[in-house]
Parts: sequence; C-alpha cells; structure tokens
Amino acid sequence: IQPLLSYAPFQTEVNLASAMGIRVIVAATSSSPLGEEIPNNLTLVGMMGILDQVRPGSKSAIQLTQKAGIRTVMITGDKAETASVVAKDVGLLDTDEEGILSSSDIKRMSDEELEMKLDQIRVIARALPTDKSRLVKIAQRKGFVVGMTGDGVNDSAALRKADVGFAMGSGAEVAKEAADIVILDDNFESITKSVLYGRTIFKSIRKFIVFQSTVNLASMVIVFLGPFLGFDFPLTLIQLLWVNLVMDTLAAMAFGGEPPLERYMTERPIHRSTPIIDLPMYSSIISNGLYILSLIH
Repeated sequence: IQPLLSYAPFQTEVNLASAMGIRVIVAATSSSPLGEEIPNNLTLVGMMGILDQVRPGSKSAIQLTQKAGIRTVMITGDKAETASVVAKDVGLLDTDEEGILSSSDIKRMSDEELEMKLDQIRVIARALPTDKSRLVKIAQRKGFVVGMTGDGVNDSAALRKADVGFAMGSGAEVAKEAADIVILDDNFESITKSVLYGRTIFKSIRKFIVFQSTVNLASMVIVFLGPFLGFDFPLTLIQLLWVNLVMDTLAAMAFGGEPPLERYMTERPIHRSTPIIDLPMYSSIISNGLYILSLIH
C-alpha cells in the first residue's frame, strides 16, 4: 500500500476520462466499519470507467423534437464534463454553446433568476431529485407545458408534478405509478412518437368537429326554416336519425384511422389556453354549412 501523496494526478485522470464521456467509479476499502458517513482512512484500490453508448436514433429524435418546438433539457447526476460530451453527441449542445449548469449553480440562484435563465439551459449536471421538482415548478410558472422523465423513487415527486410524467419501463414501481406514461423500451424515440400520435389525435378530433357541426348546422337550419318556406316536414325524424347515424359511425372510423404524418412534427406547439374550436373552424363550419344549405335549397 502506497500513500497518495498528491490528489492532483488522480483528479486529472478522472477529468480526462469524464471529458471522453466515461463515467468514473472509484473503489476503496476501509479498515473501520462503514456508517452513514464516509470515513477518511480509505485505501484506494483503483478506478473503473463505464461508457454508455448513445442509441442510434437519439440524435434524430432530439432533432425532431426541436423542429416540433419542444426544448429538451438533460438533467443528470453525472459530472459536467461527461454530460457535455453526451449532450454534444445527441445534438443538445453545440461546441461553443454555453448551456451547462450544475446543481450547485442553480442552488445559488433565486427562482426569479433561474426563470430568466431557463431558455438558455440545456444541461444540468450533478442534479438532485429536488432540482427536478424545482425546475418543473418554475417552467410551469413561465407558461410551459412540462414533460419530465424519471426511473427512480426520488423522481416520483417531479413526475407527479409535471404536466406529463414519463417513467422508464425498467424503473421503480413508485415512479411508474406517479407517471402518466410508461416508456417500456426506455427509448427517447418513444417520447417523440407519443407527441406525434397526440398531435394526430388532436387534429382528428378537430376534423370530426368541423364535419359534424357543418352537417348539423345545415340540417338544423333546414328544419327550422322549412315551415316558413312552405315545407311542413323538410326532414323527418327517421331521416335526421339516419344522417346522424351515418355521420357518427363512418366519420369516426375515417378520422380515427388517419395515419400520423411527419409534417405534424414541424408545427409549433399549441398553447394550453387555445380553445379546441378556433376562429378558422367557426368560419369553415358556417361557410360550408350555408353552402350545403344552398345546394339543398
């Protein structure tokens, strides 16, 4: 056993490994029993490096979310050097971009200061579970719709507080119960797919509302104006029921089976306060309904 005369060479090796994206684990032994606190009289055995390969589709998935107007922030417990390498590999950071903060950095900031800097943050290193909950709260206060990922018991508070909580399929059961969606394959691509399918369903609902309301507007005007135009029963009850039956079933099947289109991911996100029926939809319902009415007349 040789005494460690200087800590600098050891720290240099750790920093070099971290700069290559390698997680460093140090092994040491102690002659005294271990308690809650780490003793000082440790004997260094050595250090090991773990390199997690970036999944092939991660970079393209993050680029897709950026096109969709979704900002991705990496929150990790790794060193800033390791997190920086991974963030550059997946396209979260440019070579000269400054967007890395540590847990100690955001701890020194007030909520107002952190809110002002929120748009520039790309990576948070050495993060604690409490940092996730704080970031969710501040982002929601700024008006963002927040999605948070997690796999541990300590992540359950942030998953529950987020607008959409994503738990990993290999994570703890507590995290899965707190989350809204469980990613079975632990893949970021699955999150982008959920966004794509969500946008597709939202658009299908809007299309169905326009279709249904247009025909209902035309039939309603015909029924109410028919007696004034000399028609006692322009549409009988059976005819009205038949029109609604055809619209409800066939239209629901048609719009419900629409495939998700990649171009939906190039559109900007819709604000949470946006009504499901907007002004262009009202214009389409009224104009198309009157056009159908004129054809029938």
